[in-house]
Amino acid sequence: MIKEIVKRVIYRHKYSSKTYIKYLNEIGAKVENDVYFVTPNKILIDETRPYLIEIGKNVTITEGVVILTHGFDWSVLKIVYGDIIGSAGRVVIEDNCFIGVNTIILKGVTIGKNSIIGAGSLVCKDIPENSVAAGNPCKVICSLEEYYSKRKQLEEQEARELVCSYYERYGTFPPEKELAEFFWLFQNRDIPFNKYFEKKMLYGGNANISLKKYSKSEPRYQSYELFCEKAIENENICG
Repeated sequence: MIKEIVKRVIYRHKYSSKTYIKYLNEIGAKVENDVYFVTPNKILIDETRPYLIEIGKNVTITEGVVILTHGFDWSVLKIVYGDIIGSAGRVVIEDNCFIGVNTIILKGVTIGKNSIIGAGSLVCKDIPENSVAAGNPCKVICSLEEYYSKRKQLEEQEARELVCSYYERYGTFPPEKELAEFFWLFQNRDIPFNKYFEKKMLYGGNANISLKKYSKSEPRYQSYELFCEKAIENENICG
């Protein structure tokens, strides 16, 4: 309790995602209540004109993200040319977007719904909806559909590597919670899933859709233990 009180005093409106959302809306931004600021105290959102900021539903904004609605570059122009040239622009992040670590979003940008922005990107132009984009400057690298297909192909390999790394470090299989994001690979559809798997299913508010798809699918492995056994037998991964 004391630790939490100290954090509240230090971070104030950036104490949690909820307190930051409340604060941003109070000063004039439009931020949906289910936006998730992963590390609010390490995120910088331009407060000079908060009414220029709009963040839609189910948006995740990770550590180190910067969102700017103006520039001060006119300070250089004023010294050289004498006149003052104002700078301002809206930033809109539409529904269901993920903004990767240390991304910078400049004024005048709209990120379309269902988009993923890779870590370390500089977003200086609009990103169309259903896109995966990254880089400096940020560019579309594939469609969301293409990315979905790629992730489905790589999922099992990454889960195997996780199991092997854990086994090599600790000499035992990882607890199931370590693979909570991968449980579709091995969870028997006739057995209720545990609290860690349930939390993943509930994310985003569309559990009914996920559950329907889950119930119609088949696991690639008959049990978690069998999956782990096969993973550590794979010489290409575990060596």
